[in-house]
Amino acid sequence: MAKVTSTVEVADYAFGDTQTAAILSHGAGDTTYRRIGDHLYKALDHMPVHALKPGSDMARTLVGRSSAFDFGSFMTVVENAALDLASETAPGFTNVAYAGRALSRRDKPSSGLTAQLKAFDKSPQMGMAGGDEELGEWSRRFGEFMENIALVDGVVHVRSFEPCYRINLRPPETRSLDLDRMRVMEKWLGGGRQLDGRGIPLLGSDWELADNRYFSLNERERAVELADQLGFTREWLAGSHTVAVTVADPASLSSDFIKEETYRLAVAALDVADVVANEIAGFSYSNVTGRDALAARLDEIGAPERNLRALVETMDDADENALDQMTKDLASTLMREGEILNPGTARRISSLESALEFLDLRRDSMPVALLPAPRKMGS
Repeated sequence: MAKVTSTVEVADYAFGDTQTAAILSHGAGDTTYRRIGDHLYKALDHMPVHALKPGSDMARTLVGRSSAFDFGSFMTVVENAALDLASETAPGFTNVAYAGRALSRRDKPSSGLTAQLKAFDKSPQMGMAGGDEELGEWSRRFGEFMENIALVDGVVHVRSFEPCYRINLRPPETRSLDLDRMRVMEKWLGGGRQLDGRGIPLLGSDWELADNRYFSLNERERAVELADQLGFTREWLAGSHTVAVTVADPASLSSDFIKEETYRLAVAALDVADVVANEIAGFSYSNVTGRDALAARLDEIGAPERNLRALVETMDDADENALDQMTKDLASTLMREGEILNPGTARRISSLESALEFLDLRRDSMPVALLPAPRKMGS
């Protein structure tokens, strides 16, 4: 790995060329989200344009601190390319040492140094990106990465997952309603969705928690009404610092997240089905006389699992109604009377079933005509 110098222009907008979508007010001030083109950006009011100069803390964060922004860091792009290259030359190879140098005891954690930044700092400098085709390709990739940054009247804005409400229902009657971002659908904005070794899509943060339900900022009243309708009338306050949400332009936000929730629960069903099949096989295989019954039971789970997996792999193009029905078909096979499952697995099945019922109720509560159609995942 080597460094080259490349000139990149950051898109610069006047305030009037953007649309303020929402303002979140909290103890530290306000956080403003603006719609710029097809994407949502968060204003960093404390960060003027000169914060982007080479070598600045912001510039180094963009290069190698992947946890700082919803789109990761550029070194994440480099690591993924290195892994792809390694797998082409040595299939199954999953470690690229030169792209992620481990920190030593001499490296001070308080300095903000990360393994990605260390790899970047240690790589040699090769001058400007010129006529070399490969270097030109990497210059283009960095330019695409920097599209995650925009300037609005001289203030830095960064592309962000859409802010939303997260409601958690806790039997028998408690609910919590918190502000979050729609980061459950993918790990990084624009990073796409990979498949794990089982062929199940890798989603984002806390995707597997079926007790959580996600609502647009346009839907706060609907979220509360649905929880009340199901008897979750006691509100538990999680101590959120955000005290007010102002939706400045409803059309700049998603009208709902039903499509995303349908897909997330389908992936959750596939994950739970894999766990259930392994547990059943592990508990039952020692019973020689019961192996035929075990094979039939695994096939009962496997048939709808294969159908759902094939549909889920189409990603955003999956038909929502078919996805919902296939998820329910699979969920209905996951628990049988007399079977021994891990208590945690049984709890996940129960949560999945409750989430599917809630989603049905949510669909039934939607008005015939609402706001513009939900935006594509990750916008």
